[in-house]
Amino acid sequence: MQECKAYDIFCWLGWLIDEIKLVFVGIYTSILDSITGLLTAIPSPDFLLTPVPAMPASVLFFADLFMIPYGLSAMVSAYLLRFLVRRLPIIG
Repeated sequence: MQECKAYDIFCWLGWLIDEIKLVFVGIYTSILDSITGLLTAIPSPDFLLTPVPAMPASVLFFADLFMIPYGLSAMVSAYLLRFLVRRLPIIG
């Protein structure tokens, strides 16, 4: 990092802007960490913890081959994002 001279106001303003950005990044990081901690504290239902005994192994093989769990989670995430975006007063 370069040193600022006492009379170089633009250097000091650049430093101040960088520090303000770091404060906002820190706030954003702490908010995301708290949301992550909150979501991990929610217990998952028992039926999600047990494997699916009713499906035969061939069905589970092809479900894994076609990446159905990933597709379902992507679809649920997309619908949830769509729901949340429609609640924004500016966009929705």
